[in-house]
Amino acid sequence: MAQLAISEKLRLRELRRMRQIRYRKKKEGYALSLEEEVGKLRHKIEKLEQCRRSVSADVPAEMNAWSVVAEYFRLFRCGMHEDRFDAQLLLRASFTAGVAFNSLYGVDKLVQYWQQMSRWFPSVEMELVQLHKESTGTLTATTVTTISISMQTIRDVFPHLTDSDGNESCGLLADKLLGQKITLRGSMHFEWDNTCHRISRVMSQSDMLTPMLCILGNLEDTARVFQGAFVAPNFQVAM
Repeated sequence: MAQLAISEKLRLRELRRMRQIRYRKKKEGYALSLEEEVGKLRHKIEKLEQCRRSVSADVPAEMNAWSVVAEYFRLFRCGMHEDRFDAQLLLRASFTAGVAFNSLYGVDKLVQYWQQMSRWFPSVEMELVQLHKESTGTLTATTVTTISISMQTIRDVFPHLTDSDGNESCGLLADKLLGQKITLRGSMHFEWDNTCHRISRVMSQSDMLTPMLCILGNLEDTARVFQGAFVAPNFQVAM
């Protein structure tokens, strides 16, 4: 009996020792993971700071409408993907906090718009063709935007063409669009606030209707493509 009691004590002692070892390992693993996360955050902060310095160096201290619009087209030429901190910094530095962008309001909404469009059309390319000043002081830009339609684009932007309960005509429309490279001609209007020296309003539109009509061949099919789509014929997010 005494031997059994001793064996049981030894067993319990060993169990406690193993638990302590596992606890220490878990604690060390957590500390290591936390240290790695802190390192990643520091790296991200350094990257943001570099972008901030870069934008500060590129944009003159006394910004004017011309320089801001030119910088806007340089930074947004290929859309806005998640890592474009320099583009976000430009918006926050040279656009009013409540900037109106078509029917949207605020810099955050403008950022979300560009990120959404860039996800839908990853190869988007916007070219500034001409920039001139209206008598009202508004800067008007003539643009040419090029996009490609992939299967992912059709699923995200034109889901009704793929989820149509076996509707053969919708499938045929999707096939016509798949792989197409489309050129959209459009314009953007930038209103400058002379009080705070920032862009206060942007109106943007691009003609997506004409090239889609050329691809699809008739108004009926073109209307069917845009009906239920998440993008409007003027190449804006459909509300």
